[in-house]
Amino acid sequence: VKRRANIAATHKKQRKERLDHWEPRIREALSECNNSRREAAGLLGIKYSYLFRLMGQLRHGVNWSREYPNCFSRPQK
Repeated sequence: VKRRANIAATHKKQRKERLDHWEPRIREALSECNNSRREAAGLLGIKYSYLFRLMGQLRHGVNWSREYPNCFSRPQK
């Protein structure tokens, strides 16, 4: 039981470190690319799908559609 808890804690810590590493880079890339997700992924050197995966994992701390709306987004009520 203790080993399983330690493994879970390690994975949680590694995920937090990974997301903390990517969040400022994603913000900077979106700002430089006029909020274009595809161009931002190219600038970061990652795949478009991985960028969306990271943004989905960071959605609890960042409202991406409000802070970085793309040209296809519409205002929400």
